Amino acid sequence: MRSYVKASTVLSLSLLAAACEPSRSTAADSMDEPARSMSGAKNQPVLRTLREDFQEIAARDHSFGGFWVDENGQLVVATKTGEVSRETEELVHGWLRRNSRADLIPRRIEAFKVMYDYAELMGYYEKIRSSVASHRDVAGIGIDERTNSVLVNVRTEVGKSWVESQLAAQKIGAREAKVALETNGYDVQAGLQSTFATLRGGIQVTNSIVGDCSIGFLGHMTIGPNDPYPDMSRPVVTTAAHCTQSQISLVGETFGQPSSARPIGNVSRIAQVYTSCGGGYVWCRYADVALIAVRDTIPIGWATAAISTATTPPANPSYLGWRAYAGSGVTGAVLGETITRVGRTRGQTTGTVVVSCQDRQSTLLPGMWTLCAMNATATTEGGDSGGTVYIPSTVGQPTTPRAVGTLFQGGVGSTWFSSAGFVNLALGNDVYFVW
Repeated sequence: MRSYVKASTVLSLSLLAAACEPSRSTAADSMDEPARSMSGAKNQPVLRTLREDFQEIAARDHSFGGFWVDENGQLVVATKTGEVSRETEELVHGWLRRNSRADLIPRRIEAFKVMYDYAELMGYYEKIRSSVASHRDVAGIGIDERTNSVLVNVRTEVGKSWVESQLAAQKIGAREAKVALETNGYDVQAGLQSTFATLRGGIQVTNSIVGDCSIGFLGHMTIGPNDPYPDMSRPVVTTAAHCTQSQISLVGETFGQPSSARPIGNVSRIAQVYTSCGGGYVWCRYADVALIAVRDTIPIGWATAAISTATTPPANPSYLGWRAYAGSGVTGAVLGETITRVGRTRGQTTGTVVVSCQDRQSTLLPGMWTLCAMNATATTEGGDSGGTVYIPSTVGQPTTPRAVGTLFQGGVGSTWFSSAGFVNLALGNDVYFVW
């Protein structure tokens, strides 16, 4: 039996949370009053963040610097002392329980000695963000727990030199900040490119104005504000917001599968956009995602993703059937875990999560930042945008595969994706997905 996971439950979890750390918003922007109209920008994002959670742990243990899963599957906790106290172990375990990752608790914890605690890293993050976020060549800004520093990704050599000069002027050295030049980094848009009678995650959808993208999650709208169950007469699928005509305002354009000649539905929502994000950001959002209301004549494979193989374009990625998500309620991956992603251009690729929380700037709309995205070493290419990201089946883990997000940027050996929890939040917190 599938388990229903209502967005409001998922959103109480802060796994893979948004990178922006704004002041708390007014009641009108609170989680108790989610935006129903996705047609314009609001003020401030409001959800607790991964960084806020880690700061909270650091406030109890001043040596805490974050944690991740290593190549042997062990939990690694960064500390300034080189030791993990019993209290810190309990705090980490509590975080895992709250974020539906109790499966990691039995694993042995190893200590990793670092120079800076998380509060000190946050100080550098805020300082760096305020000084470099305005440059359009800055692709992303976030804390890298494993290198115990702030990572700034840039798209050009000119941008890299500019960021380095800004950091030097503030006397921020290579120990505190890493500046990395991205290769083949882009917002991915326009196989799994053929006609599908039943819609699945990872297959091609098309907007005649923007081009080809991929389906991510498949589900249903809720029955109503007082009825916490899916309305089976209102099927929906997700794709990337930057695959729509406007990343800020709802246009309602038609999407087809695999082409415009076969309409499947219209865009009914785009990710909520905020204007008071701080740190030099013009706009920000929790996920680069849009919702397509599917016509009742088009069946969807609720909570399924296509099975494929890694493909080199322009070949059409093979379709080898489909897989369903387990009803585990997991909303995200942890640094160091393995994920698989599927999209209409590269097919199915797998990689390791190497970045836990980085804000990403859109190349199509400079000044628009998607908050607290994760990065994995799986290759992504144009057209894969919107595709499904999941934790693959694991021996001894019967609740896999588990959906963890949808992708929106990437390149060779790189996939940027937003967590499932933030996909829900960005769309208004009243969509049922199943995983």
